[in-house]
Amino acid sequence: MAITKKPINKKINSSFTDAIISKGGSSPNDIKDIIIDTNESIKITIRLPNKMLNIIDNYLENSISKKTRTSWLRDAAEEKIKKEIT
Repeated sequence: MAITKKPINKKINSSFTDAIISKGGSSPNDIKDIIIDTNESIKITIRLPNKMLNIIDNYLENSISKKTRTSWLRDAAEEKIKKEIT
């Protein structure tokens, strides 16, 4: 069994502590600090029914083009935008 000395209470200057607390920090969600690049990809979460995802995966598995699921979904979204919005 190890025997250690009783911890020494160090008095910390409260003004120093208050200065650190007041200084604060930046939040990663501060919009004013974010520069938005129009060519930048943004990760999103999308929920699809299992049946729909299986159909997409089966199509891509049997396709000659060998696209990834992500690129196929991006192309599908782009096609939908061109058809309905522009």
